Amino acid sequence: MPTQLIRNAGQRRRLLSTLGASLLACAIADDATAQSSVSLYGLADVYVGAQKSLGKPRAYAMNSGGFTTSFWGIGGREDLGGGYALQFALEAFMRPSNGGAGRFGGDTFFGRNAYVGVATPYGVLRAGRNTTPYYISAVRFNPFSTSFGFSPALNQMYKGVSGQGLAGDNGWSNSVLVSTSGEHPLQASLIYANGNAAGHTGANQWGGSVTYDRHRAFSATLAFQQAKYDRTPGDLNASIAGFTQQNAVLAGIGYDLKVVKFTAFYQYVHDAIDSDGLGTHSGQVGAAVPVGFGTVLASVMAAKSHGRDRSSRTTWALGYDYRLPKRTNVYVAYMRDRACGYGNGDSAGLGPRTAF
Repeated sequence: MPTQLIRNAGQRRRLLSTLGASLLACAIADDATAQSSVSLYGLADVYVGAQKSLGKPRAYAMNSGGFTTSFWGIGGREDLGGGYALQFALEAFMRPSNGGAGRFGGDTFFGRNAYVGVATPYGVLRAGRNTTPYYISAVRFNPFSTSFGFSPALNQMYKGVSGQGLAGDNGWSNSVLVSTSGEHPLQASLIYANGNAAGHTGANQWGGSVTYDRHRAFSATLAFQQAKYDRTPGDLNASIAGFTQQNAVLAGIGYDLKVVKFTAFYQYVHDAIDSDGLGTHSGQVGAAVPVGFGTVLASVMAAKSHGRDRSSRTTWALGYDYRLPKRTNVYVAYMRDRACGYGNGDSAGLGPRTAF
């Protein structure tokens, strides 16, 4: 009998030891899961409509990225404790209308973002390919936000004619981005990108922004960027003889009355060209009005150049963005465009966008 009790006691101790080890392993696994994460995410946007770009014939087609450029990404974060964490993101644009990669043929594969960084209680530092603070300021004070299909602002800024557009993409490769914590009403960002090409010492891009937003009625931003090349060092001079540098500054304000949100910004772009510089003044005014389960969007932007060219351009757009449950929107929009020397253009489209 005593032998049996001893045997049973030993079994109980082994059982408790096994259970304890299992619980400890589960606790460690749960803690590791809480501290590290990797996720797959993205957005798909396809629309049908008619488009007549400036100086081109009309086309009826299905296109991608009417309200937001479609993309997919993989991102991760590892908690280091004390409010510090390592993070990374690899984000690629795509064209779901034809299954193509990138925004256009030959686009950088991870063209949206591709960085490794460190998050701290005071802000973040990221190295790789980063979205520019200048672009973030523009879309925050633009009713059509990230819509390259129907936003007057983004069409003029990044699809400029007669030398009025911005040099450089809205994402810069070989860059370092430093930004303050998003929890504070006053936020600041700085970015620097190197040309990374032998024989092109001093080829760089840099810029930054300061934004005030308390998530109440008033908000404002001031942004600046300087570009000494577009995609590769020396390519500015290849597009316009003597073109070596571009400076751009943007100042925007917003006021939310709940029944309508007004936004506006002013932009000045100066191109340093040996023969004669080119300067462009432009401004955008817009409004977003909640109606039903969606929002009516309106925006107009005008630009006027001086110096080696005196061209002008005016673009306006109207749209309605209808929110379906959870992650999907359906939108309809129309944009009218007119530029000196190019005639008229317009675009109309209807489509869904869904996040995942």
